Amino acid sequence: MIRITSLIFISLLSFICLPAQQITGTVYDAKFDRPLEKVNLVVEGAGVGAVSDKDGGFRILGLSVGKSPEALIGATGVFLQKTNHGGGSPFIRGLTGNQNLLMIDGVRLNNATFRYGPNQYLNTIDQLIVDKLEVVRGAGSVLYGSDAMGGVINVLTHIPEFSNSGLDVGGNIFAGWMSGDMEKTGRAEVNLSGEQIAFSGGFTYKDFGDIVAGGDIGKLTPTGYTGYSGDAKLRVKLPANNELIIAWQYDKQEGVPRYDKIINGYTKYHFNPQIRQLAYARLKATHRNKWFKQVILTGSYKQSDETRIKQKEGSAKILNETDLVNTFGGTVEVNSFPSETWHFTSGVEYYFDKEQRNHRNRRW
Repeated sequence: MIRITSLIFISLLSFICLPAQQITGTVYDAKFDRPLEKVNLVVEGAGVGAVSDKDGGFRILGLSVGKSPEALIGATGVFLQKTNHGGGSPFIRGLTGNQNLLMIDGVRLNNATFRYGPNQYLNTIDQLIVDKLEVVRGAGSVLYGSDAMGGVINVLTHIPEFSNSGLDVGGNIFAGWMSGDMEKTGRAEVNLSGEQIAFSGGFTYKDFGDIVAGGDIGKLTPTGYTGYSGDAKLRVKLPANNELIIAWQYDKQEGVPRYDKIINGYTKYHFNPQIRQLAYARLKATHRNKWFKQVILTGSYKQSDETRIKQKEGSAKILNETDLVNTFGGTVEVNSFPSETWHFTSGVEYYFDKEQRNHRNRRW
């Protein structure tokens, strides 16, 4: 008998971990409780697989989830609403929009402009840099604030690994294509690993064509858009088992249509552009004191630049609405371990949104 221990799990806190683009785990012999080497594992229907190593570990790559929101499809307690090709708003316990908290590597994605209803902001995260998603279902407002009434989604991006022997240099190239001109995606990334410093960075280009529906419906026009993104992450090992991480992310989407609006009375209803930037520095300090076992300090800067172009049918007037939000944030997190059976987290966070809004009309 073979037992597979996966990294997907559910805890008493209704916490689930969803892998994106990969499945990792360990293969054990249940009878003798030992890892099994050279076991072939295949994901049915996906055409990908892996072979377990000498420690029984395996990592299956190449799993496509489309876009970041689509990684949540099928998650217990989560419903994904998509009314346009460039969107995807999760419902957690029946709540969506600004009643759920979206985070990237523990930094808040939400800002003061998030509306009450469904929104598209989870789609501004490049799915090819996502390592996994953490979903906390139910009210998380005690720990995360009042906008986490439905739940919390924390998107964790890839962390570069240190090397045990000198400098390792590597890279990855990914390309995806879908028939009917529905998708052309490419990514190139580089990885540098040393004993004290590790770095990873990459660039992604995305071109999504109009959706080709089944039956006699044909193409849904307009639903396609283009976009590109870049990212970099530096990890530094400091003395006394401390660590510093510096990260930067940029994502820009152009000509993203609201198809649900265009088929209901609009000639134009596009997000052009939709830009998200994030930069943060995080210091992890470890101490012997059980009350301050680990202290994590994070400083962040985030920018959201969104322009909505609207034109109603039969009207010569075009409305341009631009929201530019610069967010400055800082958090202090303290992890305490008073005993082997007691662990708690405390801390403080501060975020400041500076918003500039510009609405103007022009005639076509």
